[in-house]
Amino acid sequence: MGQIAAELCYYDKKPAIALKPAVPRSANQDKRYIIMLDQIWTFSEDHYERLTEKMPRTFESFMMHKCLDLYELFDLGMPNSRQLAETAWLIQDAIEQLKDMPPAPVAPKKVIGEAKMTIEGTTVMTEVTE
Repeated sequence: MGQIAAELCYYDKKPAIALKPAVPRSANQDKRYIIMLDQIWTFSEDHYERLTEKMPRTFESFMMHKCLDLYELFDLGMPNSRQLAETAWLIQDAIEQLKDMPPAPVAPKKVIGEAKMTIEGTTVMTEVTE
């Protein structure tokens, strides 16, 4: 089992992946790294594109830096090459599942009352009844 776990969720009403420590401690139990559906292209070897000078030149370098950042974020120590590879595979597998997620369920709107409106010229008059 790796030190980082992934779970599918909805963030800001959109499908997302939440990465978190697999075995949380008090120092990192509330920390999450969110990957939104519209950001997955940066985690795809086929679609990775360097947009700024700060971004790594290659996809492999990007993933290595991202996995190192995750270990630092979750205060998990210095990972070895196997742990970096497991984290990269975890992200890749979660992305495949993320693409199949349905849109977030829409909560039905609750009716709280009725209103009658009369528009005269530029003045709006309203009457609210319950």
